[in-house]
Amino acid sequence: MAKKQKNSRAPRITPDQFMQLRFLESRVPGIRFSEDDTVLEYFPADSDEQETFLPDCITTIAAAAFADCANLYKISLPKSLTTIGEEAFRGCRNLREIVIPDNVTMIGGEAFSGCTTLKKVTFPRNLETISSYLFFNCEYLMKLVFPPDCRLTTIEEAAFKCCTSLFRAQLPEGLTTIDNEAFSQCVDLESLKFPSTLASIGPGAFSECSSLKMLEIPDGTTEIGMAAFEESGLESVVIPDSVTSIDPGVFSNCAGLKSVKLPRNLESIEESAFSGCSSLTSMDIPGSVTRIGPSAFEGCTSLTSILLPGSIEEIGDSAFSNCPSLESVRLPEGLEIKKEEIFRGNEKLLKS
Repeated sequence: MAKKQKNSRAPRITPDQFMQLRFLESRVPGIRFSEDDTVLEYFPADSDEQETFLPDCITTIAAAAFADCANLYKISLPKSLTTIGEEAFRGCRNLREIVIPDNVTMIGGEAFSGCTTLKKVTFPRNLETISSYLFFNCEYLMKLVFPPDCRLTTIEEAAFKCCTSLFRAQLPEGLTTIDNEAFSQCVDLESLKFPSTLASIGPGAFSECSSLKMLEIPDGTTEIGMAAFEESGLESVVIPDSVTSIDPGVFSNCAGLKSVKLPRNLESIEESAFSGCSSLTSMDIPGSVTRIGPSAFEGCTSLTSILLPGSIEEIGDSAFSNCPSLESVRLPEGLEIKKEEIFRGNEKLLKS
C-alpha cells in the first residue's frame, strides 16, 4: 500500500508552538483549534481565565470565538495573526486594552462591540478598513492609537458609535472615507483632527457629538452627508471650497453654532441644513449659490440679517420661517417668492 502523502501546503508549527497549544487545551477546557492548529475556533464564554495568549501559529480568530467571555481582561495576540472574525470579542465586558498586530488586514464587523470597559486600542499598520460597528457601545474607550505609516482608508458605518468616553481623535493620513454614523453619539468627543486626504463624511457621521465645538474640514473633502453634524456642539466650522452642496440637515439643531465659513463654489443649501441653529446671527452666502431648500434656516432665532446673492433662483418653503430676529433680507431682483411661505412666523418681514 502506498504511503499517504503529506500536504506540502499544510502549515508547520514548531515544537514550542505545539506545546503552547496543548497547554491551552489543558488549562481551558472546551477551547477549540482547527485541525491544522492555525485557527482559534472557540474559547468558552464561561471560562474563568482573566488573562490569556495565543501562540504564533494562529493566523485567524474565528467569528464569535471569544464572544461574551465576561472574565477576560487581557489577551496577547500573536504576530502571525492576519484575520479577526465578526463578533470575535463581542461582549467581553472586562477587556481593558487591545493591541492588534501589524499583520492583521481584516477585522470583521462588531468584533469588539459591547466591550464596555475597553479603554485603549492600538491599530495595525496594514489594516485598510475599520469595519461597521467594530467598537459600537465601547462606552469607556478613550484612546485610539494609529501608527504613522498605517494604510487605513475607510471607517465604516457606526464603527465608533456610542463610544461615549472618547474625547480625542486624530485620524491618520490616507483616510478617505468616514461612513454613516461612524462617530455618532460620541458625546465626550471635543478634539477632532481630520487628515488632509479625507474625501467623504457620511450621513450622521458626527451627529450628537455634543462636546465638539470647533471643526476645520480639509481642502479636498467633496461630500458632507445628510445630518453629518446634526445636534453636535459645534460653535465654529470652516467648510472647504471643494464642497458644492450643504446636504439636508448637516448642521440642523446645532444650537451653539455661531460662525460658519461657506465655500466659494457652493451651489445649494439643502433642506433643513441650518434649521434650529439658534445662535447663528448672520450668514454670508456666496454668489455661486442658486438654491436654498425648504426650512434651510428655519428656527434660527438669533439670525438678524442675510444677504442673498443675485445667483439665487429658488428658495424653498419655510426657508426662513420662525426667525423672529430677522429684520432685513435683501432679495435678488426678479426673484418671485411667496413671503407668507418663506418667512412664516416673522411678522416684520411679512408686513414689509
